[in-house]
Amino acid sequence: MTQKSLFIAQLIQKVWISCKLGFRCKSKLLDLFRHTSLSLLNSAGWEPELLKERAGHKDIYTTLNTYVHPSDDEVSEAFRRTSENLRLPNMGKAGDQ
Repeated sequence: MTQKSLFIAQLIQKVWISCKLGFRCKSKLLDLFRHTSLSLLNSAGWEPELLKERAGHKDIYTTLNTYVHPSDDEVSEAFRRTSENLRLPNMGKAGDQ
């Protein structure tokens, strides 16, 4: 199971528990799928403008800052690329210096 799959499964479990406890199930479930679908489409390479249109937002910052979440793998990959570009040394464990 990938990091993203695990994250989605945990979110669905939280929503399911909320529903069983009688909280606003329908709105939470719809919101969960809205966040998930926009995050997955972003990971698939959709342009931000298309994501904004799909969400029906007037402001692209609402879409990107509220509904699109990078996966752990995407964050790790971005950090790796940045480290390579800046030629940062591998620091290793504390005390290995």
